[in-house]
Amino acid sequence: YPTEARRKGVGGKAVVHARVMPDGRVRELALVSETEAGFGAACRQTLAESRWTAPLDRDGNPVSTFINYTCRFEVR
Repeated sequence: YPTEARRKGVGGKAVVHARVMPDGRVRELALVSETEAGFGAACRQTLAESRWTAPLDRDGNPVSTFINYTCRFEVR
């Protein structure tokens, strides 16, 4: 959670376009939108550190695919 947004008590969201690789790692992250400064960077960092189940083609072989991922931020 971005420190400044938490301090202000501001929630929001960010959308990141990314590529999930055949090994489950996330690469080629690009910010699509963010409702508050810092949310995009926090979302990108979260995705960059994540591991996914490999996307599979119709034959069950691991492939890469592009996704749009939305991170939602709520102050609790």
